[in-house]
Amino acid sequence: MRTLAAIVLMLAGVVVLSSTPAEAEPPQPQCVDQVATSAEAERIARACAARVEALDERDEYSQVYVEPDGTRTLESAVVPQRIRTGTDSWVPVSTDLAAQPDGRLAPAATTADVTFSGGGTAPLVTLQVDGEDLTLSWPDTLPTPTVQADTAVYASVLPDVDLHVMATATGFKHVLEVKTAQAAAHPDLARVRYILGGDIAPEPLPDGGLRLANSQGRTVGVTPTASMWDSSVDPANGGEVTDGGRGAVTAAAEPPEPSTAAGPGPAAAKAAIDVDVVAGDLEVLPDPAVLNGPETTYPVFIDPAFDNKSTSWAYANNSNNNWDVENQAWVGRNPYDDVLYRSYFRFNIWPVRSKQILSAEVRMRLDHSWSCSPTWVHLFRTAGINNTPRMSWGARPLPTSAYLGAQDANANEAGGCGVIQDDVNVEFGGSAVTNDVQYSVNQQWSGYTVGLCACNPSGQYEWNQDRWKRFYVDQSWLIVNYNSRPGTPTELTTSAVACNGIVGTTSPTLRARYRDSDGSDTLVGTFEWRQVGGGATLVTGPSRPANNFGEVTLNLGAGAEGKTYAWRVRANDSHADSDWSTSCQFTVNASAPPAPGISSTTYPSGPTAHGGPGESGTFTFTAGATDVTTYVYGWSNPPGTTVSVSPGASHTLTLTPPRYGYNALHVYSKDSAGTPSPTSVYSFLVGAPSTPIGHWPMDTINNRGLSNITGSSGDLVAAGDVTWPSDTRLIGESVPFFDSVTESPTNIYGTATANVPELDTAESFSVTAWVRASALTTGNRTAVSQDDSDFSGFYLGIRYLGSPPVPYWSFMMGDSPATGSNHRADSVVPITAADVGKWTHLAAVHDAELGIMRLYVNGELAAETSRAATPWTAVGSLVVGRALWYGAPTDTWRGEVTDLRIWDRVVVPDDLYGTNEDPTAGVPFSNGVLSPPRVGFWDFSGTADCWCDQALDLEYWGRNIYLRGWDAAPPSSAFTTDGQDQDDAAWFDGDSGYATTADPYTPLT
Repeated sequence: MRTLAAIVLMLAGVVVLSSTPAEAEPPQPQCVDQVATSAEAERIARACAARVEALDERDEYSQVYVEPDGTRTLESAVVPQRIRTGTDSWVPVSTDLAAQPDGRLAPAATTADVTFSGGGTAPLVTLQVDGEDLTLSWPDTLPTPTVQADTAVYASVLPDVDLHVMATATGFKHVLEVKTAQAAAHPDLARVRYILGGDIAPEPLPDGGLRLANSQGRTVGVTPTASMWDSSVDPANGGEVTDGGRGAVTAAAEPPEPSTAAGPGPAAAKAAIDVDVVAGDLEVLPDPAVLNGPETTYPVFIDPAFDNKSTSWAYANNSNNNWDVENQAWVGRNPYDDVLYRSYFRFNIWPVRSKQILSAEVRMRLDHSWSCSPTWVHLFRTAGINNTPRMSWGARPLPTSAYLGAQDANANEAGGCGVIQDDVNVEFGGSAVTNDVQYSVNQQWSGYTVGLCACNPSGQYEWNQDRWKRFYVDQSWLIVNYNSRPGTPTELTTSAVACNGIVGTTSPTLRARYRDSDGSDTLVGTFEWRQVGGGATLVTGPSRPANNFGEVTLNLGAGAEGKTYAWRVRANDSHADSDWSTSCQFTVNASAPPAPGISSTTYPSGPTAHGGPGESGTFTFTAGATDVTTYVYGWSNPPGTTVSVSPGASHTLTLTPPRYGYNALHVYSKDSAGTPSPTSVYSFLVGAPSTPIGHWPMDTINNRGLSNITGSSGDLVAAGDVTWPSDTRLIGESVPFFDSVTESPTNIYGTATANVPELDTAESFSVTAWVRASALTTGNRTAVSQDDSDFSGFYLGIRYLGSPPVPYWSFMMGDSPATGSNHRADSVVPITAADVGKWTHLAAVHDAELGIMRLYVNGELAAETSRAATPWTAVGSLVVGRALWYGAPTDTWRGEVTDLRIWDRVVVPDDLYGTNEDPTAGVPFSNGVLSPPRVGFWDFSGTADCWCDQALDLEYWGRNIYLRGWDAAPPSSAFTTDGQDQDDAAWFDGDSGYATTADPYTPLT
């Protein structure tokens, strides 16, 4: 990569300059092959020129690597490759057995919770699923096993018969090894019996497999058809070679791979066998022709396998029968029984959603081929897998129109080729796969499913015996190299002036932030500028790291005076262009007064935050010319507030920054002729907002009641008729109801009071609360106020105005402690009968520095008015439920009040709405006063494997959600692993399936 420190380019008489001082290189990081976060992986991959895995994007099936060039590579498998052992720790799948403290044996890391006997009378196998278990026991006492990697071998459970139990990635298998013909004649091998126990019960299926059902009848696992095989080494016995067959050799120079308890050799004689559940026990019925037939070669192996986790691959055969495919993908015509096989693979592509696919390939490891020389296998994209481990033959027909390519390969290990051929990778790639993955990503599909077939696109040659192949499922991958397209450039300015502004130079600097979610990318900007109404000129900007600013400077010449120009920019990361930015216009007024200076001691410009939102500060404007008579300022561009000064004079005023984090004050000046200067932008950082000086939730959550939970203010103390009806705001909780009626001297209107010493009505303050009026009756109603001797310092509630009187939401402050004159901020929209019984949020703001009162209703600014009177301090208690007028209680409230908060500053919109995370502005995510309370949260994590009908509510109330239709046939709802966040999710058929809680969550009001 080259770094260009300066470019000088002459175009159509315009000089384009671009220069930025070189940035200091960060310290060289330690080079490692995996790190916790994507951002760290980007940094290290770039610095170390090596790919680095981002562990925060790893799951059981997928890994994501950041490449040195800033692109990423997804490697997605169809069976689990690793297991999470803690919150952030992953280990590769390992089926190796180790002794446990209780003496049993367990695999190191698999998706199945399974243990094996250490010998004795305890169950041979215990499998646990969602708190329930399945036990499988041998009828007699077991010897102490010999452990060989993933296998426990129990010797001589019958004469010359060993029992093997093996851990698999998703379950287990148990195999009897019959070593001799004499052993095969033992009567117990005619019907092999295993004793079953536990909550989970195996049930025979019509296709020869077993369904594992929990105590509620839910399926928690399935098994393939049981099978058996011998140890024949003659390739012809397994149908691997025939006279004249392609690549056939009559004599093997090297013997084939042998049969073991793990699976049959390629030359073994094989047979499917029946299993049954009789009187609660599992019975396996070996095939006599293989067990003790005249051609049998010993040892013979008898194998039922158990699996408790669905995977993302399936097979289909034209006999529509289950078969133990030994966790391999079979393709073509099986030489054993002439049945055709196809295999299907679903790869997770959700991590590459909305990305640019640079390359993609499907890679599979070929274990065995019938032929000795290469033969063809074809790949097609199909619809998703609808059942595992076997789909019906017609469910996903092949070929399809989405043809991805063909490869020829061979890996014969049966011994009929003269040598044992090595396993090989078969890779389908190129533009066909890349373009098709891009298409699937553009469709926002979460999975990419392909089918492997011996047939070509015309459906030919599938019956050719020489195309028979077996692939390793656990070595089947989709590998995608991808790029995040640059985002549209943002934050466009011209010589630091926002768009549509005036610049005081004929050499303006065009500046924009290059956006890219791949933080390690280097971007180049292309700037297009023109005089409005004229032709466009393209200028290449400097290279910049992603999410930094790029800029170019134009020399427009003296002829630009008074003219308006427009420009836009796009970014390129060497792979793709971003969209063009919005157009940004500016007008050149180089003869105008210079831009004014702006300074503040309260809020200095720079990287350090000061003060807080709603906290006022002093700002000083200075003129750049002696004829400046006006300053125009504001928090947005163009500014709109005007102040006049003596010619050339500076001006100091008090302002309140409107938001947390980055703030910009826009100011321009005008000379005596009214000519505006360029706009100055004074940027500074405002610190985090201060918390309320009092917050009374006024509800029964965690027994908070009328307690104050922040600041030094006192708790509210209720008096009179205050009740706590339930379910008015949140189901299962109560808030206080204040009755405005005095029925007797001992049953008076309801109030609640608190001492709030930090509240000073002469200074800036804010009050917010949720209120619900239960009735509209003639007469004002005050929900919140502050006492003084004769009048309340403020009144927040309902005020009747006009003739005839109409109710409005109102915030009122008295002009003095001794008179009834006042200023009000009243909503424009009146309150109607439709508002009765509905919750409304009120926010009252007194900005003492600006002499302004504001009223927000449900987060919207409903009124703003000046308060000309001299502020005064009310010295009494904060009161909920009434006001004070000429020393007497008045305006009693009838209805509920909750979530009352008091600030000793101005409340700004960020306080009400919260903030989104914006690292460039130094602002984190935060909730606002109006952020709705979360009353339920179901992330469905773990539900796909729990085989249950409900998901846990992780919120305070703990109301679980229940599937409806999950037990129908077929189900209309279910839990699935296809969540958009790569976690579990709920699935519904769009017709009758749904999910519901047992109880409601919020009242209708």
